[in-house]
Amino acid sequence: MSTQTTIRRAYRETRGRWVGGVAAGLAEHLGWPVAAVRALFVVASFFAGIGVIAYAAYWAVLPQRDQDDSDTARLLAFAALVIGGFLLLPANPWMQVGLPLAVIALGATVVWTRVGPTRILRPDGLQWTALGLGILLVLVGVVALAATGLGVRSLLNVGAVALLLLVGVGLIAMPWIAGLYRELTVERQERVRSQTRAELATQVHDSVLQTLTLIRRHADDPEQVARLARAEERHLRSWLYEPQGDPQMRLSAALSAAAARIESDYPATVELVCVGELELDESGRALVAATTEAMVNAAKHAGGAVSVYVEVDDGRVTVFVRDRGPGFDAAAVPPDRKGIVESMIGRMQRAGGTCEIRSDERGTEVTLALPVTP
Repeated sequence: MSTQTTIRRAYRETRGRWVGGVAAGLAEHLGWPVAAVRALFVVASFFAGIGVIAYAAYWAVLPQRDQDDSDTARLLAFAALVIGGFLLLPANPWMQVGLPLAVIALGATVVWTRVGPTRILRPDGLQWTALGLGILLVLVGVVALAATGLGVRSLLNVGAVALLLLVGVGLIAMPWIAGLYRELTVERQERVRSQTRAELATQVHDSVLQTLTLIRRHADDPEQVARLARAEERHLRSWLYEPQGDPQMRLSAALSAAAARIESDYPATVELVCVGELELDESGRALVAATTEAMVNAAKHAGGAVSVYVEVDDGRVTVFVRDRGPGFDAAAVPPDRKGIVESMIGRMQRAGGTCEIRSDERGTEVTLALPVTP
């Protein structure tokens, strides 16, 4: 069963801070050494003041730990910072590059700190808002960077630097991305297992337990108990091993349904084996009806085990229905016996097939054959 993931937010630390607690808070959130984060801000400050701008932006956006800062207030502070930075663009050429890059970095940070690494592939609720805000900031930064008027060559240089930064970040984040992929894979497998267990529990409740209840109620009727047990055995065997299909469309599904009905109505066990499959048309449904009649006759007059073997091969369907009953003389069957003459022989002849009956003291075998279009 999947569990709700708690999203960790970044805060400005109040303990051990040097200025505003931004570096300490980011280090605690990312699991990095605080000295490395501080050094990163210092080094970035030498590149058009990006470090100072980013630090100020984080200070405006990140709430202080143990303090209920309003999201609206932080967004207003950040908006004021961005507006002020853009107002300084004409006066400071370095700001023309530094501020847009800081906005791009801040947009990416909003996505990663507010959406969270375990939710980035499936955000919902507030995470959608953070994702949209982060993408918007990145787009604003890119547009501002492209509008600086530094020329195509400068933009290409900036793009090359940005590409190198992305490659470096990708190499650093590769173990994290691999861990995220493994986590999602494990979660998906656990969800599949949970669904399988739920389906199995439903099947056991709706089928097995109800059949056991009926068997307990008819404990004094051995024939009824045996019939219930056979029906449940066939149902479970079909559910576990046999492909599911519409009895009106597939030969194997239609014969399986007929065998289940016969086992419920007569004291016989039908052992059905199908090799190959056939989509039913009019002639196929005639074959199913003739096979059903042969199974009914075997279950009614012979009882015991009835074997049904179906083979679909080379444009021909052949069905063998065997029993171990006392047998009968097929030539002595009177014409008014519609079960054999019409339901089996006549039906197969009208469909373009054949029906052969062989019977002796060892049992009866009915062979039904029907040509089909491959």
